[in-house]
Amino acid sequence: SEASPLIGRGSDEDYGGPVHSEMRRLWAISFPMVLSSISGYIMSLSSLVILGMFAGPSDLAGASLGTTFSNVCGCSMLVGLSEAIDTLCSQAFGAQKYRTMGWILQRGLLLLLLASTAAAVLFWHSSSLLLLFGQDPGLAHNAGIYVRYQIPGIYGYAVCMALQRFLSAQGIARPLFWVSAGALPFHVVVTWFLVHPLGLGCMGAAIGWSFSFCCRALVIAIYTWHLEEAKCEEQKCCVHFSLKQATRGWPRLLAVSLPAYAMLATEWWTFEILTMLSGLLPDPETQVIANTICSNIIGFIFMFHLGISVAVCVRVGSALGAMRTDCVKRTILSSIGICLFQW
Repeated sequence: SEASPLIGRGSDEDYGGPVHSEMRRLWAISFPMVLSSISGYIMSLSSLVILGMFAGPSDLAGASLGTTFSNVCGCSMLVGLSEAIDTLCSQAFGAQKYRTMGWILQRGLLLLLLASTAAAVLFWHSSSLLLLFGQDPGLAHNAGIYVRYQIPGIYGYAVCMALQRFLSAQGIARPLFWVSAGALPFHVVVTWFLVHPLGLGCMGAAIGWSFSFCCRALVIAIYTWHLEEAKCEEQKCCVHFSLKQATRGWPRLLAVSLPAYAMLATEWWTFEILTMLSGLLPDPETQVIANTICSNIIGFIFMFHLGISVAVCVRVGSALGAMRTDCVKRTILSSIGICLFQW
């Protein structure tokens, strides 16, 4: 039953061997996840690049400040809360409790959709909130336009996060990279068309962001559905949606997701707060743009380690679920080796 511990017994083929064997397993998951994280990051970054090339500095500065606001009030919250999905799903996968994985996914997705609704309310009033924090009126106005048109996309972002965590918990990483890589040129073309030929400025960039993430969520959902259909009945995770199961077990889910969100926020918000503070300086447009460039360079480097952290979470959770604590130690040593190699 679901109330029993998420533990089983894993085989040596999946969890045994020396450190270099575990390093190969970890690299097989982390490498596609790193590429997927980079592709997703470039997709958001490309919107600012297109604005800088084909729109004015006021649109670029407004979108930069708007991105900061949406990261603080939306994206960081969804990424942090979704970490409970791969933590719990990977343990259930290691214990071969596949139905439990489906229930965790349903709860996690419901949590993220509720969080997206709360974020949407903040997005709608973003211009007023930015003025409350002392931002330049023109800058706050453009940022408010940008963030408002991101509201549909935040729901697509939530679905992406939930399904990506669910798939990565099963060690499925390459398809996520191909989806991200395929979405990137599509996003660039759509955003360019909205910003340049149609002349929509920061509004067009936000519409392109929302449209791209909704399409990306749809593609991942279709892939997940086909993946489940191809499994035998005993290994299927998502048989049907159950409101009863989706509304159960929330204390356990929140016990993991809330601390994960708090830990992520302390790191992520540091750069976003600097961008907000730069908007209080003289010539706020130039200051915000300059700070955004610096933050994006640091954020790009951060994507490498973010991909590895997801892979480590998956392997550690799966090994704990399979009662293979020896594999946990090898995974930690392997991850340290990979991180040192990256530097």
